[in-house]
Amino acid sequence: MEIQLLKGVRLTDDVSPELESNSADKAHETVSSQKSTELLNASANLTRRILRKDRSISPGSVQMTHRIGLTAYRDSNDPVVPRETLIFNHVLTNTGNRYNHYTGVFSADQDGLYVFYFGLECKGAKIQAEIVNDNVAFGFVYCDATSGGYHNSGEMVVREIFSGTSVWVRVVSSSDHNKNTLGDKTIFTGFLLY
Repeated sequence: MEIQLLKGVRLTDDVSPELESNSADKAHETVSSQKSTELLNASANLTRRILRKDRSISPGSVQMTHRIGLTAYRDSNDPVVPRETLIFNHVLTNTGNRYNHYTGVFSADQDGLYVFYFGLECKGAKIQAEIVNDNVAFGFVYCDATSGGYHNSGEMVVREIFSGTSVWVRVVSSSDHNKNTLGDKTIFTGFLLY
């Protein structure tokens, strides 16, 4: 039996005469393996096509002019209001001064591949939040602490960001938006990867 895994790479296996009676099963395995290989190759080709787009970013294509990084957490008793930007008012790091702790918005001044993490610590409520790049959501977090105590939920995302665009976290929904239902472990962090 011979299976082609990747173009030019083959696995071979000698089949003994007594196992040849199972040739239908072997043929099915070969077809399944070939379909898996075709799917893997199609995925790799799609990834290559996406990376070839004119505005795509690769490690050697970006001239980094300066370092960019932020970490801020929410240290506020303000109510959590749906469709509003979460403001992470306590800044730990703001390398490059691209995060505004009054508005909660990160403004990119350099094209690049960025890594963002945002985490919610909720108390006594259900909260859903999303991270957005110029009003296009690209990450979601859901936190449910209706059973009592504090609960945490977070997400890390990698996204191509272009100069002149902004990134922020906004509340999608809250089961109790009349009070502060977020703990002080609610955090927003990000940095320019390349």
